[in-house]
Amino acid sequence: MYRLLSFLLLAPVSLGCGEESVNIDAVTNHACIHAEYGPFEMVVGGSGKQMPDISAAHTAFVIEIREGQSQVSYHAREEAAYVFYTNKPGTWTISDGVSEIPPFTEQDPGDLCQYFIQARGFDLNADTTYIIDLKGVEEAVTMIAESVDG
Repeated sequence: MYRLLSFLLLAPVSLGCGEESVNIDAVTNHACIHAEYGPFEMVVGGSGKQMPDISAAHTAFVIEIREGQSQVSYHAREEAAYVFYTNKPGTWTISDGVSEIPPFTEQDPGDLCQYFIQARGFDLNADTTYIIDLKGVEEAVTMIAESVDG
């Protein structure tokens, strides 16, 4: 079941249904540490069935975008709210292979971390592989995914 998430970068986040609060500052600060210190993994975007996986936890992925090769995959291990941080602006999408997943938020986390200019949150299902299409981003982008739920 999807969670309703009130998302404020400068205040605690409350998950719906009486669940405990999560401090999004801590999630952003954690992602910022990986943006600065790594580990880093360089990948080249793909397309169709030939795309790199960026599911490794606590990893900053530097994704090189080439003409017609702008896709990466992300496997959500648990049903949770995930925030994807990037260091470049651009329009990009996440889909489950059938439908595009709408973000529940899009923010600029720059006040908390100088390495990111975009943070987009998505409710993802457990044991599902998603396609991230970065066709609206030029050249290379650093992306880090963090589960808001821990």
